[in-house]
Amino acid sequence: MEAVARTTGRVVVPACPARPVGGEVLQDGEAGGPGDLAQARAVAFAPVRPGAAAGKARKSEPAGEDGRGGSARPRKEDKRARRSKAAIRSALLSLLEECDFDKVSVTAVARKAGVDRKTFYKHYASADEVFDDAVRERALVIADALYRQTAHPDGRVDVAEMFQLLSYALVKETWLTDRTLSHMPSDVLLDKIEDPLIAVFTEQDVLGIAGQMGPNAEYGVAFFVCGLLGAFRRWLASDSELPLEQLSASVGTAVAMGLEGILAAHR
Repeated sequence: MEAVARTTGRVVVPACPARPVGGEVLQDGEAGGPGDLAQARAVAFAPVRPGAAAGKARKSEPAGEDGRGGSARPRKEDKRARRSKAAIRSALLSLLEECDFDKVSVTAVARKAGVDRKTFYKHYASADEVFDDAVRERALVIADALYRQTAHPDGRVDVAEMFQLLSYALVKETWLTDRTLSHMPSDVLLDKIEDPLIAVFTEQDVLGIAGQMGPNAEYGVAFFVCGLLGAFRRWLASDSELPLEQLSASVGTAVAMGLEGILAAHR
């Protein structure tokens, strides 16, 4: 099985296996059929949603005015605003094909998006915020796809398998690898995707831990996400010959067991 290519500091476009141990690679936000999880033990937790069934996509909770989820329903964005924001996100990612992230200016993004600076600042405060929004958008799709593939008929979730599939999802995201990684150090990119992943996984209760941890569920999610990103960061920077599928299977099992310990303390 072909290992994922990487370099120290900056990452080259990875070559993922066509079918990883834990299931098929996520394609355009869709998860493939179940695979044979041979190396990671199944560690399942409490139901994610009462009455939830595997294979059914969950509705994404609408984001609040500050970009976070919440019970209050915000005013629906009009089509013009959505088009402007999409154009700005696309412009930023396109510019990252040409220069390093810290060289991208608001003026350049606005010009490439075909909007003025006033319109840019109406939607975003900085280029960092644009990138965070782009990551968050993809994180929502990934979260729903992961849930569909790892949820069992009784609503329980295989966290070890989810960890493994998330590993593949991150390296399979070509909009990140092709457009961004060549002009952004891998540690900077991983830092930037950490908060959006934690926020989305917490809001969507992807791990099914909100019932036990309540308002502290964010810390359990952070343990899961940071465990993945920490291992991934070290793997990218090393000269190890360890294949990604073995790394994600072993670390995923360890993280799942650790999360089980955290949940046990809240029972």
